[in-house]
Amino acid sequence: SSGYDGISSKLLKHCIDELCTPLTIIFNKSFDQGQFPSGWKVSKVYPKLKNVCPATASNYRPISLVSTFSKLCEKVILKRLLTYCSEHNLLTNTQHGFTKGKSTTTAMIKLIETVIDDLEARNLSTALFLDFSKAFDCLSHNLIITKLEALGISGKAKEWFKSYLTERHQLVELQQTSKGVKTNIQSNTL
Repeated sequence: SSGYDGISSKLLKHCIDELCTPLTIIFNKSFDQGQFPSGWKVSKVYPKLKNVCPATASNYRPISLVSTFSKLCEKVILKRLLTYCSEHNLLTNTQHGFTKGKSTTTAMIKLIETVIDDLEARNLSTALFLDFSKAFDCLSHNLIITKLEALGISGKAKEWFKSYLTERHQLVELQQTSKGVKTNIQSNTL
């Protein structure tokens, strides 16, 4: 599916040879200037029914479709951020989310290994499981920026993240009718 701009990932893949250099220039300029393109801050949202009762608002899950260019830029910046964190030893080896070669499966394997080791050593094992699946939706932008600063992110890089987080807009589509809604946090992105 395509975002607000109507450009699909399939179209982008067909034109990647022609667009690779211009997009690289745009992404680098965006980051170097500390500004996320405002046209990429608009997402198209449509409610997807997750239960059988359409009359209850909580039975809908918002599906947010962002610009394909935005998604691509986000992947580039995420890779840069993870490289920075890796080079500066900012990620623990116990982190499995957003870590290359790790997943929920590797987290479970590590947990099982730890429990087995504790059982064999006759030690007590305890575990606490938390669901952070919607945690980003309610994070303060100031807190995110403060955490990035604590990681050593400053200057134009910090300005880029500030720009990325602010002045975002959503276009909500209900039964072929669109309503514009201004919002702060956008789900399913960087």
